[in-house]
Amino acid sequence: MKRILGLDLGTNSIGWAVVDKTNKTFELTHKGVHIFQKGVGEEKNNEYSLASERTGYRSARRLKFRRKLRKIETLKVLIKHGFCPKLSDDELSLWRNKKVYPKNEEFRSWLLTSDDDNKHPYYFRNLAASSKLDLSIEDNRFAIGRAFYHIAQRRGYKSNALDQTEDGNGAVATGINELQELKGGKTLGQYFYSIYDPKNKIREHYTSREEDYLHEFTCICELQDFEADFVEKLNNAIFYQRPLKSQKGNIANCPLEPMKKCIAISHPLFELFRMYQFINNIKIETPNDEKMRPLTYEEKEKIISCFYVKDSFKFEKMAKVLVPNKAKIAYYRRKNEDSQYLFNYDLNTTVASAPLLGRLIKLLKVESYDELLEKLSEKYTKSAGKTNEQVLEDVWHVLATFDSSEKRIEFAKGKLCLTQEQAEAFDKTKLKQGYGSLSSKAIKKILPFLEKGIIYSNATFMANIPTVLERCVENIDLDKIY
Repeated sequence: MKRILGLDLGTNSIGWAVVDKTNKTFELTHKGVHIFQKGVGEEKNNEYSLASERTGYRSARRLKFRRKLRKIETLKVLIKHGFCPKLSDDELSLWRNKKVYPKNEEFRSWLLTSDDDNKHPYYFRNLAASSKLDLSIEDNRFAIGRAFYHIAQRRGYKSNALDQTEDGNGAVATGINELQELKGGKTLGQYFYSIYDPKNKIREHYTSREEDYLHEFTCICELQDFEADFVEKLNNAIFYQRPLKSQKGNIANCPLEPMKKCIAISHPLFELFRMYQFINNIKIETPNDEKMRPLTYEEKEKIISCFYVKDSFKFEKMAKVLVPNKAKIAYYRRKNEDSQYLFNYDLNTTVASAPLLGRLIKLLKVESYDELLEKLSEKYTKSAGKTNEQVLEDVWHVLATFDSSEKRIEFAKGKLCLTQEQAEAFDKTKLKQGYGSLSSKAIKKILPFLEKGIIYSNATFMANIPTVLERCVENIDLDKIY
């Protein structure tokens, strides 16, 4: 007798059966099914990750806790300088660690709002930004402190500049720009006080941390003529933001140089590498050709300018540059009798551009990549001892790491000697996110061969020849040769 186990494996279940075989007869002895809980949830016929819900709750807890820390740090500064009713260190510690809210009646009264007697945060923010108050009077100090405490609650998150769209026409950017027009020169607190209605919450506005809250904070401090030490401490308490955790460790290693990390796709080297790799793969067949051939050097030079745009484009754009007007073009798998020019790419193929190089070429009003390098080296005040490529890499590094408009504009005007208008345009240059498949070290070895028109596979082979020959020379036994 032979016993056979049969399994039916599914995504959410396992069916099984045991059969005893005697001679040529089969007898089913056991059977069953194990059903597992789905790894995803379902809502309105749509699946969603169960982990996403937990992640959302965890993010909310962290956001609430960090806002509480910010409020506590703000209160410490306000209490120390007499702009808030006193709370003991024990009360603040219990609030932070044990979630025990202070029971101090004077403090609670300070926080209490009342629309009947105009006691609400927007009233205090408008008062602090509109008139110079006598700070020797405790009520005036408490009113200003209440305004600062409300700003600390609402000041929002300072997003990374890399997350913004280049043209700034997204919903958030548009809403912020509209709000600046509505404010008409007022601070945010003054404007919200002018439209305040107890029955309607003022929550349907996109606000900017720098243009709204930091601007209001600065206006209040200048009007009330606070001491620099107090302003600095309060600014750190209200506007401090924990730096994002570095994700460098998650970047993949280069397959050709395993000890190096892959390059960012916004890096100029990668843009050149990707551009020449695509150009070298293009083949064309003209009425004068017997079969498809690679592009000539002159043809490649004609289409390079097509890549200097901010967004990807269609292959048809390059095809029209290479063929005479009104000539009929076809994809080589769709060849027909009327076609005069054939390409090995469909005309609707999407081609990745070189947005950073295109932006800089337009900004400095040059025509080519070589002219861009020369222009940057002429303008860059720290170009001594650096190659043109290193200067360009310095410019990219500034755009990739500087997290404020002030720093980027200062660099553009001070180090690149750009005008105010050019510096503002430089500041609006936004980089694409992501990483390529190779490291900068590998690309630097391969790129010279790509620029000479060699396809990627051959260029990679030739770039590695010096390393292979060096190893071979090291292993040669000269005594056996001579």
